[in-house]
Amino acid sequence: MYCGECKKECEGDWIDVGIGSYEYWGAKGNDVRWVYVSKCCEGDVFKDKKCTIPYEGPDEPDEWEDDYPEDDYREDDRDWITKEEQNALENLGIDTDDMDVRDV
Repeated sequence: MYCGECKKECEGDWIDVGIGSYEYWGAKGNDVRWVYVSKCCEGDVFKDKKCTIPYEGPDEPDEWEDDYPEDDYREDDRDWITKEEQNALENLGIDTDDMDVRDV
């Protein structure tokens, strides 16, 4: 393998270049984007010395799913509903008697 930056023979490694935890219109998520880069310059890795044939890297291990704590994936950490939400749920025929309702 060869580094696309310094053009020298290299070893590669996976790095996460995703933006990480985010919130978009109330929806929480965790952006993960693994890319295989050279260890020397963190540049693109190629199969040939002329750096024309990209090397995609070995298969991504399944254990990467465990790299982030579960709470990074939670959608909502609130365990209560507002009066307005209670009214909307009851209008849909959903029983809210066992829910924690707060007047906010």
